[in-house]
Amino acid sequence: MNPMIYPPLRVGIMGAAKIARKNIAAIQNQVSNCKIVAIASRSLSKANALHENNVLKEWSQNVEIIAGEDAYERLIEADGVDAVYIPLPVW
Repeated sequence: MNPMIYPPLRVGIMGAAKIARKNIAAIQNQVSNCKIVAIASRSLSKANALHENNVLKEWSQNVEIIAGEDAYERLIEADGVDAVYIPLPVW
């Protein structure tokens, strides 16, 4: 995809589960012209811990942390988010 023609896909992460850390690297390696713009979690400390993940820090700058009981709803309603990744394990 030509970044001069298409703007990057802006992705928000819904939740800060351990599976998200693992899959962020996979997203980075498989999807070109994409950047993480927000992390939503009910727990501010977990969202910050995910943001401090080295892979994420190198890949996306200016990540918005959305925390609190209504964090997921605020992520979905955010104007600067085109797609939402919901990190759930496969059982």
